[in-house]
Amino acid sequence: MKIKSQLREIWHGSLWNRIVLWLLLTASGWYLSQWVPPMQSPDENHHIARAYLLGQGGWGLQTAPGKMSGGMIDAGLEEYIQLNMFLAGKPGFKFTEPERAYIHQIAWQSASSKKYFEMPGTGYYLPLVYLPHALGLRVSEALDLSIHHSYQVTRLLVLGASMGLILWALSIFNPGPGVLAMLLLPMTLFQMLLPTIDGFTTALSLMVVALFARGFQNATDSDDTIISSFFASACLLLVVTSRIHLLPMLLLPFVSSWRRRKFSDAVWGTGVAVIAAAWMILALTQTVDTRIPRMHTTSELLKHYSIAPWEFFIVLWKTLSSTDMREFYWHSFIGILGWLDAPLLKTHYIWISGGLLLCILFTISPPRSMKDMAFRSTMLFISIASTLLIFFALLITWTPHPTETIAGVQGRYFIIPAILFCIALHGINSKKNPAQGRTHLTTTRSALLGIQYLLVTLFAAMCFFILVSSLNARY
Repeated sequence: MKIKSQLREIWHGSLWNRIVLWLLLTASGWYLSQWVPPMQSPDENHHIARAYLLGQGGWGLQTAPGKMSGGMIDAGLEEYIQLNMFLAGKPGFKFTEPERAYIHQIAWQSASSKKYFEMPGTGYYLPLVYLPHALGLRVSEALDLSIHHSYQVTRLLVLGASMGLILWALSIFNPGPGVLAMLLLPMTLFQMLLPTIDGFTTALSLMVVALFARGFQNATDSDDTIISSFFASACLLLVVTSRIHLLPMLLLPFVSSWRRRKFSDAVWGTGVAVIAAAWMILALTQTVDTRIPRMHTTSELLKHYSIAPWEFFIVLWKTLSSTDMREFYWHSFIGILGWLDAPLLKTHYIWISGGLLLCILFTISPPRSMKDMAFRSTMLFISIASTLLIFFALLITWTPHPTETIAGVQGRYFIIPAILFCIALHGINSKKNPAQGRTHLTTTRSALLGIQYLLVTLFAAMCFFILVSSLNARY
């Protein structure tokens, strides 16, 4: 009887509604993604190649003599990647119909027909973050689909996984209109549509915060089991080992352990931190990346700025003092699509900036308790620390030394820190708090919620229109 009642609740309840919503969003996103040719997101070519290696059981990269780190990939996949890369950075270039037809019919080659493909940037990421990608490619190859169809299956799986995690997280807690607006930015949506790791890690990050918020608010939550702790830790591990600037998120389980007086949270956090540290040390020592000629190694620069940290802040100040730099960061945060070759119209940036500011303003709410204050402080600290770490990481890995400004920083790197900042403004708002029960909404509160829903809906419509028009103009 218990199982029967649970099935009835799933079918008629909110879970069934979320499944339908997930299917609709995934199908709509996949349809929209068809407007974008393959390999048109920064480093997507490397991500796809790395996912292929994982699907073949390759955990680490190799280094061929005289080349950067990479691996042996299928010759057909290598040709498919290289041909699609002709579009990257060339706004006026379009494939003819015969060229497109040829690319779409490229097939997987035999196991003995492989080519070495450089992908040094992916050597720093724990390969597990490519599981959805690897699954799509491996299953499609086994079914003998063309590489183009295999790529489309991979797009669908990665998008579905990302959408599923986001909807799951939003079913656990209400992050406020500011976070929803961040998820609706053209840059966020564009990265979500394509099989890189940007959209997937954004979804993983939101899931980590949702689980943390629920456990932080409800110390006796019945859902707080070993399985949920393992899942939260696994998501956290994937985030910090694929987005190095989010390392401050390792603070979450330790703050949770302190506030909840639960030692197991600290144990899980320690395990994640140890694995992440071990992986990063291995990756830094094994990966050969010569894309930016430098006279100093990452280790040498890390030691230099550790001894003289004020030099980092001097360079940071000079970087942020540049009007051109600030404008580029803001525009590429809202959306410079493709390989930074598909900007929006100038008026689009103004409209989206205004809408985003309104959503953030309506996110702000007063602290509700000391527990809420601790949660907000943690989110704010992680957001600021992650932002600083973006600049520091690019300074020691991508910028020749000595330098006046930091190179390689793009606005899309700030999306997750911005999401954490908005969560700090909104505070804990778990949907799983039994102590809250069904509280009566005041007229003022009800009106405010109505305005928030309307604002997010209008912002979503605007961003969707701008994204579609921009993709149509470029591709």
